[in-house]
Amino acid sequence: MESCYITTEFALSKEKPMSTLLQKTILFVGNHAQSHLKYVQKHFNGKYRINCLNYQSGDPFEDKDSNKIIFDDVEIDFNGSYDLNNLTLGLEFIIDHQPLLKNSDVIIGDPSEIIFQAFSFARLNENPFFIKSDSLETKIKDRTLNLFIYPMGMICSDIRKEMSNLLYVLKKHESQTFLLRKDEKELDLILDEVFSDFNETSIYELEDKIEGLEHLIGKTKELME
Repeated sequence: MESCYITTEFALSKEKPMSTLLQKTILFVGNHAQSHLKYVQKHFNGKYRINCLNYQSGDPFEDKDSNKIIFDDVEIDFNGSYDLNNLTLGLEFIIDHQPLLKNSDVIIGDPSEIIFQAFSFARLNENPFFIKSDSLETKIKDRTLNLFIYPMGMICSDIRKEMSNLLYVLKKHESQTFLLRKDEKELDLILDEVFSDFNETSIYELEDKIEGLEHLIGKTKELME
């Protein structure tokens, strides 16, 4: 098993103003999600606390330019390879030092991206290669809402087939998970619809109102009533 290490000169945990702490937090994970970050920041920056987590490859021809995991404006050097095992290990360490990553109210990402899968496993304290080794009785009940961005170039059946381990873990932890079933050009509009009423309206009510918001995992509206 390949080892990895991460280093940073910045303190990951910082004091936040009380008004910020009371806001619901939205975390964008990965390149696909980040491509829609500016739109949500522009329209909802004062309404929610908005964060971003991503991976950036270093220049292979420059010794001092290492791979990085980036949380907002904090760059964390990461010498591991871009694979599920190394990223999960590195992200476990980062999550331990940044509660916002573990306690976000909403996580948005493309489930086909390794960074999103690794973050999900790390956040739920799961080994991606031994997901069935722990008893379901010891699972952590997840209270975060996951919003899957429709993977580009994939059909819906492929999501369940190719992301089966991720979906199994989210189901194991009863993670409320919805798919944003929209074309790329319409994705900003559905995000606008979701977050315009998210503070005042449950995700189940939004599911009834918003075309393209599809329940995947977690208790259904009927079971919650």
